[in-house]
Amino acid sequence: MLIRSRVSRLTALLLLAGGLLSTVAIACGGEEPTAVARPAATATTAPVVQPTATTAAATAAPAPVATATTRATATAAPQATNTPAPTVSAQSGEVVFAIPQIFPIAGQTWLAPYSATRPIGITDPMYTYDPKTGDPMSSEGAVMDSWKVSADGLTLTMTVRPNIPWNAPKGREFIQPQLGNVTAQDIADFLNTCNATTQPDTTCGDAGDFAAYGFEAKVIDAKTIEQKLTSPTYFCTPYSEFGCLSAAQHPSLTLRSIKIQGRTLAQAYGIGSGPFVSGECIEGNRCESYAIPKHWYKTAEVGKITLVQAPEAQTRIAMLQAGQADMASADFKNVPAIMADFNSGKGKIRFLQLQVGDLIGQSIIYSGNLWELKNARTGDDLNPWNSPVYAKDYAWIGDIWQELQPDKVKYKDTDNPPGMTDMEQARLVRLAMGTAIDRKSINKNILGDLGDVLYSEYAGPGYPGWDPKRNSGVWDYKGDKIAATGTQQPVAWELKDGDVATANQLLDTAGYKKDSSGKRPISDFNLNVYSAEAGDVGFTVADNVVSVWNGLGVKVEQRLEAYGAVISPRMRLREQFWPVIKNGDVNSNVWPLNWPNPVVDSSLSRPGWGVGFETPYTAAAALKLKAERDQAKAAEQHLAVMDYMVYWQLYNGLFQVPRGVLVGPKIKSWNNRYEHYGGSDGSNHPEYIVLNK
Repeated sequence: MLIRSRVSRLTALLLLAGGLLSTVAIACGGEEPTAVARPAATATTAPVVQPTATTAAATAAPAPVATATTRATATAAPQATNTPAPTVSAQSGEVVFAIPQIFPIAGQTWLAPYSATRPIGITDPMYTYDPKTGDPMSSEGAVMDSWKVSADGLTLTMTVRPNIPWNAPKGREFIQPQLGNVTAQDIADFLNTCNATTQPDTTCGDAGDFAAYGFEAKVIDAKTIEQKLTSPTYFCTPYSEFGCLSAAQHPSLTLRSIKIQGRTLAQAYGIGSGPFVSGECIEGNRCESYAIPKHWYKTAEVGKITLVQAPEAQTRIAMLQAGQADMASADFKNVPAIMADFNSGKGKIRFLQLQVGDLIGQSIIYSGNLWELKNARTGDDLNPWNSPVYAKDYAWIGDIWQELQPDKVKYKDTDNPPGMTDMEQARLVRLAMGTAIDRKSINKNILGDLGDVLYSEYAGPGYPGWDPKRNSGVWDYKGDKIAATGTQQPVAWELKDGDVATANQLLDTAGYKKDSSGKRPISDFNLNVYSAEAGDVGFTVADNVVSVWNGLGVKVEQRLEAYGAVISPRMRLREQFWPVIKNGDVNSNVWPLNWPNPVVDSSLSRPGWGVGFETPYTAAAALKLKAERDQAKAAEQHLAVMDYMVYWQLYNGLFQVPRGVLVGPKIKSWNNRYEHYGGSDGSNHPEYIVLNK
């Protein structure tokens, strides 16, 4: 069975391209193997890859059983209210949204499997992004009313907006009197169950980010929460919908829901304060949301939204054409042809960008480069040499411990050219692989010029501070600028596209010269590929990239494994040693320049998810940027982080695509808010859908 999984790291809800809709295809029948390696493509130049239908397949992981709960100490009981029970809205119209997979249902994200589904639109954000002011912590349309940080940056105080009701699921309106309004205790429970420090068993997608930010959230009174922070932080919080500090969870009712409904029903029926309520959800089939008649902030026009499972991209397109679906997750490789037909008047389907100007990037992540000795947050010994990533010599993984801890390493590195460290050898390999990629060809021939190029997770056109004439300078792994010497030379932010000659030269210099058959002595080079944040187009791009790499004489195969069940746990445990096509937490090109680099690029996110590489510089920089109050200084510090990442090539940037969905004639518009993970194939905010009359 061929496994192709589409799951983003940051949503323990229903993920899809960073939104609340996960696009993972249903599993084939039979027993699931751990992995299937795709045969290596062979070519000496980048082929023009024509869009083709892709079959995706994955199996959802079983839900782990949580054995403990953590609850903040309350000083006030939940508010009792006489809030009337929401009923199915009088709004007319049902929207059918075809997505690749309906995962196990997650009424409680902290108890759910990593890949999980939640009905769309049932929650409100804690804080929102205001595009007019650039404020990522606005209370406009948010559950929280205000926030402030103490002078020393170590205490966060938040207040809850009053009189916002929790909404009972459809068919369970009788529990409404027990739900009442959102209280400080409810929000504290949500934060604590989603924090890997206070709830070690949590499977919440942002558990590591919450843990990196703060300790237990405590209730001060019925509307006030106080939280001690792990380090001085003045820039935003991870509780903003805009994704500040790598997280963007919407709160839901957690511990009280379990007390009221019991654990089984609480997991089956999520409870939020949003414009919709949960209806019936069946894994592998459908999931329903019903609008309430009047929402406190934004009442939906659509009365009902039904997510239906349709694994194949062509099936989803056919459903749109037949009127069986009104919206569908987009495989971007099909978008150019669809838009050409629509613009010529031949087609009724169009691609609708939900967040204008906002693009989602995709890169190759070189997991396994573990260069931190101690946990940057706790000070605990990490003993990185014990990780499977250092069980043997992988050409793309720099082993600093060969130099610093030679008595601890598991193998003796012997293939470096004279005078060259393993760190420099691996950097040259990563740089060679990134230099060979023809990004402009990918954008033209695969994305139909509807996307853009990306040279690093941190650097590409449209990103804040982008300067195509800038170079990285030269850095040591700790983050100190050093003089250029020998092979250690600055790297251009804008690499020359498809520079195969330079790539071959870099590999030769790294000591991996071709043998008589044209092959280089680089073994076990697999590329993990799945339908990540940008969708199935990643498979087509992977074919292109692997073909180019094989043309360099490097035997590379695509390894298709279930992301949620296999790849993500390895990345969380820092045991992923193959490169992965996806993105980290530099998710969007619309961030301000002074934003802190993501904690997931360091040990700060342990024990939660990380990209699988860790550097002491990115850890120190994240802490420094969070504490910097001078925006100009913060911007300069962020540019330095971009330089460091370009130099070390821990990401090979690939491409960027607009966030959006395919829609049929029923849908007039969906002008969504700017949210960090929403929009690629779905959104937290279906209340903004407008129908054609």
